[in-house]
Amino acid sequence: MLTDLHQMLLWWQRQLRCVTPSLTGKGHRTGLDSAIANEFANDTTIRSQCLAYASMLYPCALSIRAVALQGGCSCTIKVEHRRKYVHATENEGSSATILQFRDARFALDVRGIQHAQSLHGLLVPKDWHVGHFTFSGGTREVYEMTVVPGIRFDSVRPLEQDLNELSVTKTKTLLDGMAVYFATTFMTTDMKASSLYGKCSGRIGATLLERLAKLAVGLPADKLRSIARSILEAVQQGALQCLPVVLTHGDLLPMNMFVDPDTWAFTGLVDWAEAEHLPFGIGLYGIDHLLGYMDAAHQWMWYDESETLRKHFWRCLQEQVPALVPKESTLANAVRLARVVGVLLWHGYAWDDGRLNRVVNEVNDGDEVAMLRAFLLVDEIV
Repeated sequence: MLTDLHQMLLWWQRQLRCVTPSLTGKGHRTGLDSAIANEFANDTTIRSQCLAYASMLYPCALSIRAVALQGGCSCTIKVEHRRKYVHATENEGSSATILQFRDARFALDVRGIQHAQSLHGLLVPKDWHVGHFTFSGGTREVYEMTVVPGIRFDSVRPLEQDLNELSVTKTKTLLDGMAVYFATTFMTTDMKASSLYGKCSGRIGATLLERLAKLAVGLPADKLRSIARSILEAVQQGALQCLPVVLTHGDLLPMNMFVDPDTWAFTGLVDWAEAEHLPFGIGLYGIDHLLGYMDAAHQWMWYDESETLRKHFWRCLQEQVPALVPKESTLANAVRLARVVGVLLWHGYAWDDGRLNRVVNEVNDGDEVAMLRAFLLVDEIV
């Protein structure tokens, strides 16, 4: 069944190449899209109140400043300490701390993040809930967290199709780290326990079939709707049941990935607010984001070396997870299907300040539709 589905996807991909999309609008998870982030960035009174609150918490700080690149669902301040700061529940100190203000809708699951830390170690920042902060803009949940090393990948990601040799090497280094990250979630999951007791009970997992069904009738092109229908049918018939249910980061994009500034080695992953347990492979949409970029005309541009880089990632993942060899195995086919499910779920719904209940359209969500078309055009993953 999965082999037939794969052949159908390839046929639709050939048809989609003939479509010239109308690309307008903005991506839903990039920049300062959220009213919360815009509020913090543009309202100097609110910014001053947040900074004053941070000064009250850290009266001996060396410096307190808003970070240059704010996320879409939070207001973030970096605190530099004169000497190592030790949190009340920790034995180890650090020279810097992150203080983050979040709307209650985007509150962090601290226990869930602790689980992520147990899997991925220093890649995940440690988080503590400080309390509530009420100011002129409303009430926010306040979190203190450790600083992950490195810089955000979106600040160094190449924005040209022809990568030089050094950029190819660095991208491979990043993909090596991502392969280890994904393999860790797979290898640390008890397959039997996952299939028997693992449940997708989070916001996306609990409504997965419902969301795919909505995409099958609502996506803005016949061919996209047909792909969604085929994927829905496969999932309904149990095509993902052989996969372990694993902790999946809910926003695996370059703005949340941290890398070494010189080598692009993977050093950290932030913003776990939307993490939940899902079938392994659904988060692989994040790899596509490392193999290209959105240009000024709102068209997704693959790097000229994207095919080579994609194959490099899958070779690394197969080395880490031997169960994915051969590529024609039931498990490998299921992982490929899960990746397509992830692409549909993450780019088929508009962010809309966190509501995630509206199917994208070409008038308001041109970037998302462009990524849907581009990411579903990948002929062969491994």
